[in-house]
Amino acid sequence: MILKEVKSKQIPLIYNLYMEAFPEDERKPFELMQQKVAEGKMEMLAIEEEDQFLGLAITILHKDMVLIDYFAIASECRGQGVGGKALSLLKERYKKQRLFLEIEVIDEKADNNAERIRRKAFYKSHGLSEARIYVCLFGVDMELLAVDCQITYEEYHNVYAETFGLDIAKNIFQKIKTYS
Repeated sequence: MILKEVKSKQIPLIYNLYMEAFPEDERKPFELMQQKVAEGKMEMLAIEEEDQFLGLAITILHKDMVLIDYFAIASECRGQGVGGKALSLLKERYKKQRLFLEIEVIDEKADNNAERIRRKAFYKSHGLSEARIYVCLFGVDMELLAVDCQITYEEYHNVYAETFGLDIAKNIFQKIKTYS
């Protein structure tokens, strides 16, 4: 399995999986992400094995930090260990940077709470831990998970501000959560 920077012929595969795997309220305009890839602020990666498209990883690059902005495995490949292997490749690719991601918070009232629980368990079983940072990202409550690193809310917010500008970053708010 490999990670490959997306070429134009793979864009439809990436786009279709992106549209299928992520809810509308969590998607950024695809053209904006392509623009940021061209500027060197993001990477759009295809997960492949023997030229078969297995999934996508879209990352934001900022200083010594990498935010896995979107990570999805093609539906026909899920449950076969592809996600864990792909995550290992991402951890290796960005081993010299602080690597983290956002997931929807576990919420008993959410229609997809079982999916949220499985997603968090998946990431934790593959070496990510709770960063103890909670945000409201464009109206969606999210939690940050990180790979062996510390990150502050201010650093996280700066990733968005420096990549997309303050007009977009002003839609991200820190949420306070108490721990028992």
